[in-house]
Parts: sequence; C-alpha cells; structure tokens
Amino acid sequence: MTDMDRFATDDFDRELEQLQTTNGTPNRSRNIKIPAGQKFTSVIGLGPIPWTKIVKTCATVAEYNRLDNLPAREDLTLMEQVVRSPQIARAEGGLEKAARGPIAGRIGSIKKIFAQINMIDAMIVLLTGRPMIGPDGEQLTPAAAADKHQQLLEVIDGHRVNGSTKHTTDRTRRKGIETGLVALDFPLFLLAMIGLLNVNIILAFSGNSGHIWKLTTAVLFAVFGTLLYAYLNRATGRRHRRHKTLASTLDHTGTVGRRIIAEQIALGAITVFVVLVMGIRIYLEGLAAEAPFALAITLAVLFGLLIGYSGYLNYMAEYENGSEETEQLRHLSGQLTHRADHIESLNTQREELVENAGIQIAALIRDILDAEEHALRTVTASTADRAIILARSYHALSARIPAPSFDAKMFALTVEQAGDLTEHHKILRTTSHFPTD
Repeated sequence: MTDMDRFATDDFDRELEQLQTTNGTPNRSRNIKIPAGQKFTSVIGLGPIPWTKIVKTCATVAEYNRLDNLPAREDLTLMEQVVRSPQIARAEGGLEKAARGPIAGRIGSIKKIFAQINMIDAMIVLLTGRPMIGPDGEQLTPAAAADKHQQLLEVIDGHRVNGSTKHTTDRTRRKGIETGLVALDFPLFLLAMIGLLNVNIILAFSGNSGHIWKLTTAVLFAVFGTLLYAYLNRATGRRHRRHKTLASTLDHTGTVGRRIIAEQIALGAITVFVVLVMGIRIYLEGLAAEAPFALAITLAVLFGLLIGYSGYLNYMAEYENGSEETEQLRHLSGQLTHRADHIESLNTQREELVENAGIQIAALIRDILDAEEHALRTVTASTADRAIILARSYHALSARIPAPSFDAKMFALTVEQAGDLTEHHKILRTTSHFPTD
C-alpha cells in the first residue's frame, strides 16, 4: 500500500467517525468529503468514481452533509434525481421508440388478425341463419331443412324394411360410360342421314362443295338425333320415377296415370320408328353391296334392336335410380352438407387465426419485457447510478437506491393495449361457432 493510499484510507476513516453521534439523532454538522486520492485516481480513469461523474458525486456527497436525515432506500435526494435524470430520460426515450416502432407494429398485426376473426364470426352467424332452398324451390330454415331430411330418411328406411325396392339407387353409376353408350348411336344415325341425303363421301372429301354441305347437314342431324333420342328416354324415365309405387311399378290410375300411359306409348312409337329407320337403312346398304339376303336381314335386325335397347337402358337408368323421396333427400343432403362444410371450413380458418394471434401476443409480451429490461439496465447499469451508490458509501449508507420509475405515456398505452388484447384473446379461445340445428 502506497503512502497516498494509506493517507486516503485514514482520511476516509476519520470522515466516517464524524457521522457518529452519542444519542443517534441526525447530525447536521457532517463534513464528509471524498478523499483527494480517490478523486485523483478517478480523474485518470482508475476509479472508483466514473471520471464523467466526479463533479456530481462530489455535489451529492455535499448534499448529504446538508441533510437532516440521510436518504432511505425508497427515496432519492434532489441531487440524486439530478444525477439520474439523464439516464431516466434516455431510458424513457428508448421505451417510447420501442412503443412507436416494433411494438406498435406488433399490436397492429394482432388487431388485423382479430378483425379477420370478427369477419369470420359474422360470416358464420350469417350462414347459420341463412335460409336454404328446399326440393321444390321453397325457402327453409336450416332447422326445418334438417327436420325434413330426417323425415324423408325415416320414410325411406321404413319402406326398405318392409321389402320395397322403390328407393333403390345405382351407387356404381358412371356418367362417362353412360355417355359413351349414348355416343354409340351416333354412327347409326349418321349412316341413315348419309343415305337419306344421298351423300357421296368420296366427292365430299375431294372438295365437292355440294356434297360437303350435304355431309355437314348429315352430321348435324345425326348429332341432333342422337342427343335428342337419349334425352327423351332419360327425361321420360326421370318423370316416371316420381310416380313409382312401393313395388317399383307405375300407377296407371287417374289423370296422371293416363298421362303416363300416353307418354309410354309416344316413347315406344319413337323407339319403333328409330329401330325401323336404322334397320331399313342397314338392310338397303346390304342389298346395295350385294350382300346375302340373310346377312342383310340379320344385321338390320341386330342394329335395330341395339339402338332400341340403348334407348330402353337410358330410360331405365333414370327410372330405377331412386324415387321422388330419394331425389328430395339427395337435394337436402347436398344443401346441408355444403352448409356444414362451409361452416367447418370457416371454423378451421378461425382456429388458425386464434392460434396465430396467440403467437403474436406472446411475441408482443416478450417485446414489452425486453424494452422494460433494457430501460432498467440503461439506468441501473449507468455511471450515474454508480456515482450515487459511491456517494452513499462515503456516508456509510448500506441502503441501495430505489429502482427507477418511468413516465413513458406511449409505452404505458401499449402495455394497456397488450393487456386488453390478451384478455380478448382468452375470450376468443373459449368461444366457437358450430351449427346447433
């Protein structure tokens, strides 16, 4: 230990003795000073006082000498407040900057998510109460549609239990195959139209305009005839399906029954004429080609029966595919399923947004805590607080200085908003929107 250090220590001990009184009452005759040696070492940067705070530390020590009572842990003297005020201002500036920057952006993102959730909630409420279209075009509430669906299901199940085949549907129906079978009629219709219009295929493909026009007309009429023939059979089968009995037969009684008979006669006559046209055309082509008579007759009958049977299959494909009740049930099922799927999809989106909002709120809270911790370190780890602590130590005060408090209005507002957002998020997590029909 050098002579200077020994001198500084002796001087410091002597000044501490001045604080002692015989009766423990405040001593206003204190005259404690910072040892000169410590001032010198602090000036050259060796401490213990931060060299930028030597003057303020001396002023603080001098203020203690003037006080009736030395400051307690929870108090700051006026000079201590002055020493600390630049760091407080710096910390408050950091809080305000954080509040207006990343924290404000995070709050804005959370509010946008909540707005999306509110929109989804409004859509779900609107969809839940939106009327549905019944099988006959009537408007039904979702509850009424569900009740009607259940009633139809009970009726159909009751008939099936009693052995009725009225409601049997084709579960393996393939639209593509049925369309392909319809298209097989086209060559026969085209052959008949080519013979009727006397089209010369060779001249048509050689560029003869007259025969090109005839061939085009034949193709158009063949397409029209194929589609119309298939449509008539299917449409008639679909109409007759509505009047099936429990035994899958048609009820021919009454006005409706007589109309059904007339439609069956008309459809049968059309089929007969189509069969005759195709059979005669095949027969004439066979004679023109000098084919054997038996072969020409056989092919004519065969192709006539094929096109007639294709019409029958088209008719029965619709007639035997369910009933009026199953058609209504299918319509209501589609409506109810679409509605339930839509609501479920919206609820899934809502749950994802609620979870995302929770992640953002957690990040917001971390940002706030980081900003508060940084502000606290800005003050407590500063040279100003070190100077205050040293000034108190010269007066043998063991009480540490109080934690800093900040007056950052924008930051306080963001903290309040974070609390409101957190509470709102708790409410969103406990609520859901599912159909309650």
